[in-house]
Amino acid sequence: MNHEPDIWGTMHDPAKDLGETPLEHSIVDGAKSSLTIDIEPPEGDAPGALELFWGEHRWRTTVTASG
Repeated sequence: MNHEPDIWGTMHDPAKDLGETPLEHSIVDGAKSSLTIDIEPPEGDAPGALELFWGEHRWRTTVTASG
């Protein structure tokens, strides 16, 4: 995530990055024709998840509540 706009994706300045989150990538059955975002909220001590689906690709990361 970066707080400096870069419309074309050609002028990325790492000094302006706010953070970075590693994503696990996998290939899944049942390709989706559009981008889908699924959010599973954290429950108790278990982390939640953020999943992005596009075509046969899935990217996933865990999320926890802060505060």
